[in-house]
Amino acid sequence: KKLSKDFINLLLINTIIPLKFAYAQAKGADVNEELFGMMIALPQERNRIVAKFGDLGRRATSALESQAQIQLYKAYCTQNKCLQCAVGIQLLGRKP
Repeated sequence: KKLSKDFINLLLINTIIPLKFAYAQAKGADVNEELFGMMIALPQERNRIVAKFGDLGRRATSALESQAQIQLYKAYCTQNKCLQCAVGIQLLGRKP
């Protein structure tokens, strides 16, 4: 069976890059710039969280941005911390 391009990108985003980061950290190497470059070069992840941010006008242009959106969702949206999040404050029309 062939692996789709989207599946390969998901493997890179969720497996290869984190493993490379952990290995470099264990060795004391600094590969942050290289890994950020890889994440920027990859297309955005496609899932419901990223799609909802897109519906709100916050369209991700790379895997780095889509991973940031997923982290925001997990840290703020699922915890009902809307007023502690810049996106939540903007959506609610309040000033920070």
